[in-house]
Amino acid sequence: MIRSATPTLEEDLPDRNNLMHDSNGTLPCPPETIDDMPNPDSKLWKRQDHLILHAIQTSVANSISPLVSRCKAATEAWTKLETTFCKQIKHPYAWSS
Repeated sequence: MIRSATPTLEEDLPDRNNLMHDSNGTLPCPPETIDDMPNPDSKLWKRQDHLILHAIQTSVANSISPLVSRCKAATEAWTKLETTFCKQIKHPYAWSS
Protein backbone atom coordinates (compact mmCIF):
# COMPACT_ATOMS: atom_id res chain seq x y z
CA MET A 1 0.00 0.00 0.00
CA ILE A 2 1.28 3.45 -0.86
CA ARG A 3 0.88 5.82 2.05
CA SER A 4 0.38 9.53 1.86
CA ALA A 5 2.60 11.95 3.76
CA THR A 6 -0.22 12.38 6.26
CA PRO A 7 -1.52 8.94 7.29
CA THR A 8 -5.22 8.36 7.64
CA LEU A 9 -6.76 7.17 10.90
CA GLU A 10 -7.04 3.67 9.46
CA GLU A 11 -3.32 3.62 8.59
CA ASP A 12 -1.94 5.50 11.60
CA LEU A 13 -3.82 4.03 14.56
CA PRO A 14 -2.68 0.41 14.19
CA ASP A 15 0.91 1.47 13.41
CA ARG A 16 1.23 3.89 16.32
CA ASN A 17 -0.28 1.52 18.84
CA ASN A 18 1.14 -1.81 17.66
CA LEU A 19 -2.34 -3.21 17.05
CA MET A 20 -3.00 -6.54 15.38
CA HIS A 21 -6.47 -5.37 14.37
CA ASP A 22 -7.80 -3.48 11.41
CA SER A 23 -10.96 -1.54 10.91
CA ASN A 24 -12.02 -2.96 7.56
CA GLY A 25 -12.66 -6.53 8.67
CA THR A 26 -9.79 -8.33 6.95
CA LEU A 27 -8.50 -9.65 10.29
CA PRO A 28 -11.47 -11.38 11.95
CA CYS A 29 -11.60 -12.10 15.66
CA PRO A 30 -9.72 -15.29 16.61
CA PRO A 31 -11.78 -18.07 18.19
CA GLU A 32 -12.56 -17.58 21.88
CA THR A 33 -11.21 -21.01 22.75
CA ILE A 34 -8.61 -23.38 21.38
CA ASP A 35 -8.92 -27.00 22.51
CA ASP A 36 -11.41 -25.90 25.20
CA MET A 37 -8.89 -23.40 26.60
CA PRO A 38 -9.37 -19.61 26.54
CA ASN A 39 -7.58 -18.00 23.62
CA PRO A 40 -5.66 -14.90 24.78
CA ASP A 41 -5.51 -13.63 21.18
CA SER A 42 -9.31 -13.40 21.15
CA LYS A 43 -9.35 -11.30 24.32
CA LEU A 44 -6.62 -9.03 22.93
CA TRP A 45 -8.44 -8.68 19.59
CA LYS A 46 -11.68 -7.68 21.35
CA ARG A 47 -9.83 -5.12 23.49
CA GLN A 48 -8.19 -3.65 20.41
CA ASP A 49 -11.52 -3.58 18.58
CA HIS A 50 -12.98 -1.60 21.47
CA LEU A 51 -10.04 0.87 21.39
CA ILE A 52 -10.32 1.36 17.63
CA LEU A 53 -14.10 1.78 17.84
CA HIS A 54 -13.63 4.38 20.57
CA ALA A 55 -11.02 6.21 18.45
CA ILE A 56 -13.41 6.30 15.49
CA GLN A 57 -16.35 7.45 17.61
CA THR A 58 -14.38 10.24 19.26
CA SER A 59 -12.67 11.49 16.10
CA VAL A 60 -15.72 12.22 13.98
CA ALA A 61 -17.51 15.55 13.93
CA ASN A 62 -20.54 16.01 16.17
CA SER A 63 -22.82 16.02 13.13
CA ILE A 64 -21.52 12.55 12.13
CA SER A 65 -21.42 11.08 15.63
CA PRO A 66 -24.97 9.64 15.54
CA LEU A 67 -23.94 7.51 12.56
CA VAL A 68 -21.35 5.57 14.60
CA SER A 69 -22.43 6.10 18.22
CA ARG A 70 -24.40 2.84 18.46
CA CYS A 71 -21.94 0.64 16.60
CA LYS A 72 -20.70 -2.38 18.53
CA ALA A 73 -17.54 -3.05 16.52
CA ALA A 74 -14.89 -1.03 14.71
CA THR A 75 -15.67 -2.76 11.42
CA GLU A 76 -19.32 -1.76 11.72
CA ALA A 77 -18.42 1.90 12.37
CA TRP A 78 -15.83 1.99 9.61
CA THR A 79 -18.22 0.40 7.10
CA LYS A 80 -20.95 2.92 7.93
CA LEU A 81 -18.54 5.80 7.40
CA GLU A 82 -17.16 4.27 4.22
CA THR A 83 -20.54 3.56 2.64
CA THR A 84 -21.91 6.94 3.65
CA PHE A 85 -19.04 9.13 2.51
CA CYS A 86 -16.86 7.24 0.03
CA LYS A 87 -19.67 6.68 -2.45
CA GLN A 88 -19.98 10.48 -2.67
CA ILE A 89 -16.35 10.90 -3.71
CA LYS A 90 -15.24 10.04 -7.22
CA HIS A 91 -11.59 9.43 -7.94
CA PRO A 92 -10.23 12.58 -9.61
CA TYR A 93 -8.48 10.54 -12.29
CA ALA A 94 -11.30 8.12 -13.06
CA TRP A 95 -12.44 7.98 -16.67
CA SER A 96 -16.16 8.27 -17.16
CA SER A 97 -17.73 5.99 -19.73
